[in-house]
Amino acid sequence: MDIAGLGSTWQNLSIGGRTPTQTPGIRTPDEGAWTSVYAAVTPALEGRGGRYLYNEKETRSLAVTYDLELQRQLWARSCRMTGIADVTQEAFRG
Repeated sequence: MDIAGLGSTWQNLSIGGRTPTQTPGIRTPDEGAWTSVYAAVTPALEGRGGRYLYNEKETRSLAVTYDLELQRQLWARSCRMTGIADVTQEAFRG
């Protein structure tokens, strides 16, 4: 059984007559997990945390992810939604 618990059902899916592995941008659950597995076990990344990987290659994430104000807003909203005290906002104001 694969990681999604779908077994062979996933392999039999068809989107526009194409299987998931034949459809650009669509991956099986096992294929989708591969980069995370690679990052966890490859000696090439030993001791090198904080990396962004796509298809087993280090790359930059989208530019919007580097927007500090947006990061602060997202963190603050996440804290409000989960009921966790947002102790970081004081540090940002200081």
